[in-house]
Amino acid sequence: MSLIRGYLTAVLTVVLALLVRMLLRPLLGDASPFLLFTPAVAIAALYGGVGPGVVATALSTGFGSHFFLRPAGELVIEKWDRVILFAVVGAVITTSGVLLRRSRR
Repeated sequence: MSLIRGYLTAVLTVVLALLVRMLLRPLLGDASPFLLFTPAVAIAALYGGVGPGVVATALSTGFGSHFFLRPAGELVIEKWDRVILFAVVGAVITTSGVLLRRSRR
């Protein structure tokens, strides 16, 4: 049951981050598209562990690049450096969250 909660937390936090980011799009524009996805990855990793952290990172990377980096109507992402950087940051956050979770036990 706890495993399901971890993955559910990962999906819900990323979806919530996406909705908030879309609401703030008029204010933020396309600047820092992954800003709100970072806490979602951290929450998923702290609460669920490695698997949910990886799922949150993958979903955040996909949603962030699809909705905020891709030119309208095109399939090409021109800003791969941002996508790769967020994926690396997501991996570091997930690893840190898992280590912190283990140290609390």
